[in-house]
Amino acid sequence: MTTAAHAGITTSVISLGHGSDSAELEVLSKIGGGRFYLIDDATKLPAVFTQETILASKGAIKEDPFKAGAGSPMPATRGIDLGAAPSLGGYVVTVPKNRATIGLVAQEGDPLMATWQVGVGHASVFTSDFKDKWGQHWLQWPDAVKMFGQLGRDTARKADDPRVRLESDSAGGTMHVRADVVGDDGRAQTFRRLSVHVAGPDGFSRDLVLEAVGAGRYASDIPLSRPGTYVATAKDEISGEAIATTGTVLTAGEELRPTGSDRALLTRTAMMTGGKVRDKLAGAFDDRTARRFAYTPINSALAFAAAFAMLLGVASRRLGSPEFARAALERAMIWRAESREAKAIRAKEYAMAVRRAGDLEKMNANLIATKLRSTTRAKTDRGLGVIASAPPQAGREAGPAGVHPGQTQVQQNAPTKTQQPAARVLTAAERLAQKRRERR
Repeated sequence: MTTAAHAGITTSVISLGHGSDSAELEVLSKIGGGRFYLIDDATKLPAVFTQETILASKGAIKEDPFKAGAGSPMPATRGIDLGAAPSLGGYVVTVPKNRATIGLVAQEGDPLMATWQVGVGHASVFTSDFKDKWGQHWLQWPDAVKMFGQLGRDTARKADDPRVRLESDSAGGTMHVRADVVGDDGRAQTFRRLSVHVAGPDGFSRDLVLEAVGAGRYASDIPLSRPGTYVATAKDEISGEAIATTGTVLTAGEELRPTGSDRALLTRTAMMTGGKVRDKLAGAFDDRTARRFAYTPINSALAFAAAFAMLLGVASRRLGSPEFARAALERAMIWRAESREAKAIRAKEYAMAVRRAGDLEKMNANLIATKLRSTTRAKTDRGLGVIASAPPQAGREAGPAGVHPGQTQVQQNAPTKTQQPAARVLTAAERLAQKRRERR
């Protein structure tokens, strides 16, 4: 291949798919001075061969003076008067991509300035020269600076949307992508339609939709197969614009790398928890200051007791119970019935006694009220006095000793000193106690 290159023969290499030898094939294309094509679809092979045929039929570089012609409208050529553009000294012959936008053309319609989309980004190319070799006259053309400035701004990555925060990390061979979206008012937006484009090593490229997992939060997972750097770009599916970019790195066997022990961290942890730092496990349980209690489950014992009780019940039903057990059970039932009857009788007697005590209290209250009324009437009569005059009668009408008939007598209702005092009225409790004594 080196001999062919010295003889002016270029060698181009095509790699069909991402194989383990793709890197070596690219090196061969560089040694042969040709081009390297990495394609995934075999249907693109005719286009590659056609492009190589076109490039081989004519020189790859044309150094004839020409003027740039207008192609498709693009942001880089907006406001540029191409009629006043000076001539260029040459350009590199290329074949445009299928989705490329050609803004300037050279001789025979060859692309001079073109842009196309790569994933969610943009790529631009100017096949001539903006230096003193081919573009000497363009250096003095004022609109050239403006055109290349617009081309740079159109190709450069747009600033991230401040309302979208995109994060990613890799763990266990999986890339986790998360996006938090808020509106202009700061509230979470849950109805956005977002997708993410992930680019990685060896031409890795994946597009997937971010699913809503919460209020204003979207997430998705991507399995990764090769270590390297992966870049995720989120875009709005409605507008198609990129709104945020993030990245992560998948390392090869990072969890297998020996890290050793962080003695400083272990010492600090032991001091905070009241422990000790030991180099050996011997005697690790000898420093306990207080006894520790362990609890043994009694499930087995309870199960054995339940089984024994079940067997005892079955045996008693099958074999019958002994005579003394039946007699003891009958005595217990009789005693219980007698106890209930005696308790009922005591309760009934107590209720009758309470009722009688209430009746006696009412009678006592009536007697006391009657006595109070009679006493009040006697006091009233004694205070006023009652004069009774009666004609003298036969001896049976004579008054008391010392009082002659015909004399005036003052009758008093109050009892005299010679009269016996009335008996004290018993209380209800005393009458109840007396009746119990009589019943005995």
